[in-house]
Amino acid sequence: NVFAVTDSMGALFLNAQLNDGATARIDPRTCTAFGVDLMAPETHVLPGDTFFLDAEVCNPDEPVTLPLFVLLDVGTGEYWFYPSWISSRDGIDYENVTVISGSSTRAILPAFTWPDTGDLSLEVHFFGAFTDPEITQIIGTVDQVAVFIGM
Repeated sequence: NVFAVTDSMGALFLNAQLNDGATARIDPRTCTAFGVDLMAPETHVLPGDTFFLDAEVCNPDEPVTLPLFVLLDVGTGEYWFYPSWISSRDGIDYENVTVISGSSTRAILPAFTWPDTGDLSLEVHFFGAFTDPEITQIIGTVDQVAVFIGM
């Protein structure tokens, strides 16, 4: 059994094939709009959980090199900038990325086991976006993911 779901404009949104009962293979949305989607395995992280942060990038056009910004907000009014994770008090950081045509994935935080954080209970936010080379405007879609840490 194979089926496809399209959006209101007729673009392929989801293509799925059902196999042997409950097993399904799902092909993700095709790349139609430039931008970044941040992906984390969980939105509530406990000690011992595996955590990572990836940037799934879509570029339906020709390859282009642009600054990629990923910011971490821990709720103190201060931001931390990927890839060096420098504090906004000390400057900013970003990575010039050559974005290939189509979909690609970039590791922002490689997988690791979340450490014991004791009684810490905190919600953090990651923001991801590309800008123009002059860093004067955002290019494409922006994404944000919230992660709750602790009990």
